[in-house]
Amino acid sequence: MDSSPSADMEALKTLSAQPHQHMFASMLQWVLEVGPLFQTLIETQTPRGIFRRHSSSSKKKQKKDKKRANFATTPSDNSLTQTEHADLHQLSPDMATALFHQVVESCREFMATFSKTHKFVFHLASMRRMYLDLVAIGTNLDRAVLCAGLNAKVNARDWKKQLDVDREKEEEELSARAAKNALPFARNMLPHEPMEALTLLKFEIDFFTPGNTAKHVASMKKVFFSV
Repeated sequence: MDSSPSADMEALKTLSAQPHQHMFASMLQWVLEVGPLFQTLIETQTPRGIFRRHSSSSKKKQKKDKKRANFATTPSDNSLTQTEHADLHQLSPDMATALFHQVVESCREFMATFSKTHKFVFHLASMRRMYLDLVAIGTNLDRAVLCAGLNAKVNARDWKKQLDVDREKEEEELSARAAKNALPFARNMLPHEPMEALTLLKFEIDFFTPGNTAKHVASMKKVFFSV
């Protein structure tokens, strides 16, 4: 896939959140809002003349920037340290382009990974993972913004506050459904899906209770032990 900002923006426009995916809907909207600013700046600062395109030093620099981008997308705590802020300000537009491309690819992967969450139990069992994946997307977008020098135009922390609000909204809706004590499985599920969903739910309850909110853990337990 072409990793130019313009191609990434076109790819973004083909993505959409499902009606229940409030967290992803807001994050996708945030990326779409930042993207045009990023696209304009990167493409005006990175002329692609014939000498640049065939320059061996330019190719080496792009490879180096991509390695830096890959390193930057695997932080231990998904947060930007003061050292990272300083380092990113010194990186090139190629680095920023690589980071933005990874943001777009992560959005595509999110859609594929959580495509079953329109089914109640899958949604219930996926909240923690969806939240963490979206934190990673937002953090990488922060890095792309800093690297492109857009931090003066973009408040890079707005997305985190909105993500927490949307998480609470999704969990409220799930809690309301769990409280009804209705059959948790959709009639259109494939034969293997109820067991798959219950396995994911049990895994979350047994191993990742600290990563979920107390309210959401209560919802998961109510559904699991009612089956």
